[in-house]
Amino acid sequence: MNLYEYREVLSLLNTIILISIATLSIGRCFLNKSIIFMIVSLIYCVEVCVNIYIGMQSINKSKLYIIAAIFIIKILMIILFYKKINFKLYLNFIIAIGYLFSIISLSASYELSLIISIISNLLLIHLGVINNIKKLRISVSKNKHKLKLNKKYISKSIKEIESESNLKQNLNEKVMTLNCKIESTIEALNIPIFVLNSELDYIYGNKEFEKFLKEEDIKLKKENVLISFKEKLINFDDMLNNINFANHEINNIVKLKTYDNKIFKFTCNLDIINDRELKICLLEDITKDINIKNELKESETKYRKLMDIINDGVIIHSIDTINYLNDKALELFNINKNMDKVLLIDDIKNNIIKKHRKEFLQNINLVKCGKEEKSVCKIETEHGKIIEFITTHITLNNTNMMLSIAVDITGLEEVKNQLEESEKTYKLLLQALPEGIVIIDKKTKLHIYRNRSMIKILKSVGADKFNEIIKEYIDNGDYGKFKRFRLDNDENADISIAITDSKEDNNLVCVASMLDDEYRAEQMKEKLNEMKDKYKFKTEFLYTMCNNLKKPINTIFEVNKILQNNESRKEFKYIDNYSRVVRQNSYRLKRLLNNIDEISKIENGTLDMNYSRCDIVKFIENIVRLSREYAKYKNLEILFITNIKKKIILIDKSKIEKIILNLLSNSIKFTNSNGKIMVSVNTDKDNIIISVEDTGVGIPSEKIDTIFENFEQVDTTLSRGAEGTGVGLALVKQLVKAHNAKINVYSKVGCGSKFEVILDNNKVIELNEDKGKIDKSTDIENIDIEFSDIYFDLGS
Repeated sequence: MNLYEYREVLSLLNTIILISIATLSIGRCFLNKSIIFMIVSLIYCVEVCVNIYIGMQSINKSKLYIIAAIFIIKILMIILFYKKINFKLYLNFIIAIGYLFSIISLSASYELSLIISIISNLLLIHLGVINNIKKLRISVSKNKHKLKLNKKYISKSIKEIESESNLKQNLNEKVMTLNCKIESTIEALNIPIFVLNSELDYIYGNKEFEKFLKEEDIKLKKENVLISFKEKLINFDDMLNNINFANHEINNIVKLKTYDNKIFKFTCNLDIINDRELKICLLEDITKDINIKNELKESETKYRKLMDIINDGVIIHSIDTINYLNDKALELFNINKNMDKVLLIDDIKNNIIKKHRKEFLQNINLVKCGKEEKSVCKIETEHGKIIEFITTHITLNNTNMMLSIAVDITGLEEVKNQLEESEKTYKLLLQALPEGIVIIDKKTKLHIYRNRSMIKILKSVGADKFNEIIKEYIDNGDYGKFKRFRLDNDENADISIAITDSKEDNNLVCVASMLDDEYRAEQMKEKLNEMKDKYKFKTEFLYTMCNNLKKPINTIFEVNKILQNNESRKEFKYIDNYSRVVRQNSYRLKRLLNNIDEISKIENGTLDMNYSRCDIVKFIENIVRLSREYAKYKNLEILFITNIKKKIILIDKSKIEKIILNLLSNSIKFTNSNGKIMVSVNTDKDNIIISVEDTGVGIPSEKIDTIFENFEQVDTTLSRGAEGTGVGLALVKQLVKAHNAKINVYSKVGCGSKFEVILDNNKVIELNEDKGKIDKSTDIENIDIEFSDIYFDLGS
């Protein structure tokens, strides 16, 4: 077959196929956005041009080389870019082999090479380009479907995004509002707050923080605020660690101590605001709180020590359990203080003899149920102790408890038994006395008791006449003094009568004698009163002690409870007032114990007098100056008056100071607001007279003779303006007596009182060291202690 004849037809067919491939490649280039197909299109366009050129002219060797070069380029393109062309691997291999045969067949016949090229190009169009177009069409169809789905999803997402955007906008507005409120709240807080960024640079501080910086004289270094604190804080490293390890949760509290003995509570929390990491620091001054807690602990320790040294048992308990026993109570009831178990009332009951156990429990139950404010019973322990057990209410940490005082009266009972024995003897003695003794009931006027002598006197005088004499004596009201009454014109028939009003027994004790029996009857009366006073003294003393200890102790417990209930509050504006209450009641306890100690030393003869030189004028003036501060709350004016500038004498300063402070304390207590108190120091040839005069309520005339006795108070009503034990003036009199001095009192109800202390004007040589010396030995705490019974205004 001669292929040369079909050369033009084959050349035309090849040209059409090449144009088709170039056209399809251009289309693929636009669809796939691939530069490879643009290169393919360019190669095939070149081949079209070469094929047209060769078809018009005769074939020579150089033209065959051009055709072979084009085939080689196509083979290299298939080999190098087969992945990007994305034909199947076997098709690339067949086309490359076809182009290779076309090159080989060029040497034999151009027409044969043309046929092989046409077959290779047809395979390329059919199996390569057309299949790829079909796949592309399917892919486009799928993508179109996906696009529809995505369009729906995008539409839905747009709506959700719009909704989220609106929600976010609302949230942003709420957050902004909340931030404004938080900022205003932070500014209103009375706690210093400052904010640091992640690099620990200062970015914000509220007004309290700026105020804190001014008060502490801290010069703020804003680039590194922590350096400003380093010079002030002892434990600065604790603050730094707290800041470095801060997290989103509540951080640990650190107590920071300054070099000037202040204590701050410091906390630091981590927060994220507007994608910024911030550290919010709070700095609160807790120096006062810590000091008050320490004072309360110290007061509690002192109170416990005081309870342990008291010579009576103290028990704080409920109806079943015991909260506290002092050492004396443990000793009285033979309880081991090292026991680990919870102590019960039964532990005390089991140490009481059986016949007293029921009465013991009943008395406690009466107080618990509120039937009795105070119950007293006498019990005996298994070890032979006789105890007076006094129980009353007490409030402890907001809980109703009971306070019991166990008084060892074993010795007193022995004395009482002796007295009972003595009473029998005295009754026999009274019966044998020549003086007549009669006891009269004040209500019925009946004679409860008469001795033999009185029966004889009644027979002699007559009952009616004797009753008239008794009535006349009572009408005069001058009890305790012997008065003579004439029975008839015979002087030998006069009768001497003394009547004592026994208020406690609601009886009148009458002693009558015929003339010469006066002296013996007076002696008997004094002995009877002395026996009665000795019997009553200890019980009265213990009862007074119990009342005066219970009030300040209850006050301290109540203040402690209030402080504990308000411990978590940031500000507690009454904390200074409650601290003052604790201090004043502690001073009251100390004053009571000091006074009792002084009196006991005086009565036992163990009081030491420490005499030293003293300018009495400057000494008294200094006491008055310091005392003025304590009279301000009643707007009292304390004046100091003297007719001498200087006087050196020998005195015991501490004793004279206690005398003057006691007198001033009484004047402040019982002088109404806007009154005056005048303190004067005057001298004459033999005496130095120190007087304290006030414009107060005054002392009734019947009380003037008794105010210097133990436990005596002018005002015993519940509405009196000041607390007291009634031992102050008794101690004053004893201390004055210890100086071999005198004390006088002048008073009238409603017009005030005047106390004069008259000291010996002893001659003391003035030394050089005394010249220009001002005695300021008075301690301000001594005044606090002596004035502790005055009620101060705690509401201010």
